[in-house]
Amino acid sequence: MLPVRLWDIYQRGQSMHELKDKGTFNVEEVYEEGNDAGLYDSCEPLHYETNLHKYLTGKPLNSY
Repeated sequence: MLPVRLWDIYQRGQSMHELKDKGTFNVEEVYEEGNDAGLYDSCEPLHYETNLHKYLTGKPLNSY
């Protein structure tokens, strides 16, 4: 892990925590959706449009 990258991850985590505390952001839901999208993508052959791409662009995700 590069120190610069670690600091970036830490800052993003702090920002998400602050949004959660304000009640404007459901961190657990976002984490679960991203995790599910990644799991689906890892079990499928490589496609042009992965679940990660769909998730980031606000499109409906594929599921099992």
